[in-house]
Amino acid sequence: MSSRVGVVLALGLLAACARGQPADAQIRAGAERCMKLFIASDTRGQLACQPRAYVAQLGGDDAAAAFLDEARRAIDEQGMTIESLEIGEVGRHVTIAEREFAIVPQVNRIRLPDGVVRNTAYLLAIREPHETAWTFVNAAPATPRLLARWYPPTSEAEFSAQLALPAATQPVREKP
Repeated sequence: MSSRVGVVLALGLLAACARGQPADAQIRAGAERCMKLFIASDTRGQLACQPRAYVAQLGGDDAAAAFLDEARRAIDEQGMTIESLEIGEVGRHVTIAEREFAIVPQVNRIRLPDGVVRNTAYLLAIREPHETAWTFVNAAPATPRLLARWYPPTSEAEFSAQLALPAATQPVREKP
């Protein structure tokens, strides 16, 4: 009897893992598509990758596009160029108030006037209820307090309890 239970549990675990893989592949593909839009400075394409709550916080599509354009100009004025953005393995999925969230690591390689730096940052992947597409936002400023403002009535405490948002690593200069 116990061997049957073991087999049933093993099959259940395999089924659960198989269900997660297509979602992870979809998240990674979406994040990679959005990062290519970022590298190409495709502001309108980037907006489609952003959560609507984030775009609304910035004042709507036009204001958000102006914000993204200004951020790009600031990067360019500092002499920075994005060499590459690599999407890592998708972290644990969490469902809060019918929204799905996942943490996605992103390795950034950025050329500065005096060399190249690399760091790991994180995206927060978000899928709205009854949607198939994922949207993405930089996880660093996406605090539980901000997420609670974006997605009421979910509380800051609920986001804090269920969603651990890692901090980006400090940039490390690559050796020439």
